[in-house]
Amino acid sequence: MIINYLKLAGVPFLCETPFQAKSKAIYPDFLLFCPYTGQLIPWEHLGALHQDGYERRMHDKIQLFHDLGFELFHNVIYSFESDIEDANRIEELIERVVLNPLF
Repeated sequence: MIINYLKLAGVPFLCETPFQAKSKAIYPDFLLFCPYTGQLIPWEHLGALHQDGYERRMHDKIQLFHDLGFELFHNVIYSFESDIEDANRIEELIERVVLNPLF
């Protein structure tokens, strides 16, 4: 569903692609290209919280993003299953973080 909204918004993206940040490779679910800044924006969808060990792995990954200087709603997006149940929420995330020229 996220892919569909990214395509509708015309946002260039890659899936599960390694991304170098401060000499550290990270693997976000999506890597978006901001057309206004040229910045690459990782998007992590936290969709399997019911799986054993997933919550801890995601906590560690979010901590890594934070340690590398990523800030929620500034240069990284996190979403949950409840977000994709609301089309407006996904559109809002894309608009707020990627398509906002004041970013």
